[in-house]
Amino acid sequence: MVQGDAASAADVAEVIARDPAIAAKTLRLANSASYGLTNRVDDIQLAVTLLGLRETYHVVLTSAIVNMFDKSKTFDYMTYWMESMVSASIAQSLAKSFGHLRVSGAFTAGLLHDIGRLALSEIAPKQSAQLDPSLLGLELVAAEEKLLGLAHTESGYHLGVHWGLPTEIVETIRFHHSPALASDACRTLVSLVSVAEVVSRAHRPDSASREVNLEECEESLEFLDLSARDVVGAIDDAKGAIDSDPFWSPN
Repeated sequence: MVQGDAASAADVAEVIARDPAIAAKTLRLANSASYGLTNRVDDIQLAVTLLGLRETYHVVLTSAIVNMFDKSKTFDYMTYWMESMVSASIAQSLAKSFGHLRVSGAFTAGLLHDIGRLALSEIAPKQSAQLDPSLLGLELVAAEEKLLGLAHTESGYHLGVHWGLPTEIVETIRFHHSPALASDACRTLVSLVSVAEVVSRAHRPDSASREVNLEECEESLEFLDLSARDVVGAIDDAKGAIDSDPFWSPN
């Protein structure tokens, strides 16, 4: 409906209202600290109107995807969820905080960028369980290719294409470790998530240091014209949202 030309907020709200779980998440996002509304929103149609059809689409899409994987027996879903939410929050903060970075879908792109890790855990659970959980970034990609013959970036990309996800989301999944390879139309979003992913590593439960190594995303920062101070501000904004907002619960 959202991808068509005739859908209205009322039409979309009517469909969402048929699913209590997605309806609840839509209302929770509309009432979240991210949107800073002074009055509580308790009407689905009003929530869709305030969020906009595209953002509502992202809420429904994300809810459907994460619910497919939260029962995995071989994957640390809770840690994955929190890491993804930190990435999503930081990507959104970066996109919203600076006028020259008006990027739609930053939250969803940050949340789904590592969906390939879940995909690999589903199709090859025993092999995936052998991967060193401390591996990150390109080291993880190399280990996956050696052990499985396929990295999470490619598995996520093919899954996203199969599901018909938006191009900017699919490219983020595929190129978040190598944003320079993204198309011109998508590179800003991919670079945002690349920075957010690097920042999120410092907030992993097993992280020995809470310091962010921005050298790993230096190329993305230069492309986005962002400074270390800009990133620190986004971290503070994201942390405030995570600490105060019930939307961050995976339940």
